[in-house]
Amino acid sequence: MSAIYLVCDLEGHTREFQDGFEGLVTDRITAYPDKPLDVISSQHFCGAASHHGVFPSGGIAEMDDGVALLAGSCWMAPDSSRMDTPEDLAARWSAEGADRIPQMAGLFSFAFFDKSRRELVVESDHFGSMPLYYRQEGSKVAVASEIKFLTRPGEDKVDPVALAELVDLGFMSRFHTPIAGIKRVPVRSRLRFGPSGLDITAFPVPTYPRNRELDRDALEEYDQTVRAYLGRFKGTTDRFSIALSGGLDSRLVAYAAQREGMRCEAFTTGERSSLDTVVARKVAAQLDMPVHFHRIRPQEMPDWFGKMIWFTEGRVHPGHMHYMSVNLHR
Repeated sequence: MSAIYLVCDLEGHTREFQDGFEGLVTDRITAYPDKPLDVISSQHFCGAASHHGVFPSGGIAEMDDGVALLAGSCWMAPDSSRMDTPEDLAARWSAEGADRIPQMAGLFSFAFFDKSRRELVVESDHFGSMPLYYRQEGSKVAVASEIKFLTRPGEDKVDPVALAELVDLGFMSRFHTPIAGIKRVPVRSRLRFGPSGLDITAFPVPTYPRNRELDRDALEEYDQTVRAYLGRFKGTTDRFSIALSGGLDSRLVAYAAQREGMRCEAFTTGERSSLDTVVARKVAAQLDMPVHFHRIRPQEMPDWFGKMIWFTEGRVHPGHMHYMSVNLHR
């Protein structure tokens, strides 16, 4: 998926840091063979943007007054104007400035650094689909799509409050992370960092109609949304891998993907006799779909819990993290 990484230092980066920034990024981020990486290094701002797969949009655009980093598949401003490239974002930002740009819609994360004002503006989508994390120290702030870019191996400490929330509630109710000193950029918010300090401004919570009757038009609208979602993958591959839990959501996605003519395989995780795997096996048989089983035993939890915090960045309920443990056995 697309991602952005940056370090902004109002007092100025050393030449050594500027020269080594690209190496720092490539050493720490998740690498993909088809994932181009755009990098820019300057006195006050070093940034990188990656893009690949079904979300190919993104990159860096530099103008006289600033630098724009973009990650995401599609931009749709509230006035319906599209901004699909970092150049589109930079042009509008230069024309209107941060104070006049409303919150964007879509699936995205972005950063814009104003050279003359030495001000950084950061924002992600309404729902945190492409989350951002940050770490501030004095005149410097680092922002990244992945926690691992911000970590300091051998120095970082666990935030016990954040970890307790994750284990007890299944999520972190506040905007900290399991690593002390690293925070999440809140959803529906804009982070600004400059000579006056760091400030986070929250946007109004959008309203949604909840009293619409489920009629044929609503079902057709939902069906078209699902088709459009699957169509984004069809542009890259005709193969589809489904985490088949036996629940309604994964079952509907499996049926829909087959209907679109995609070659589907499923996998399920858990004890072989569990209800999830029994139902998943039945659904796969009905669809004539190959299904692979990944067996997990509860006593293995100490082996994968710490690694899953690292992989998922604490955004997955601990009770479901075992589904990710297949990544540790490839």
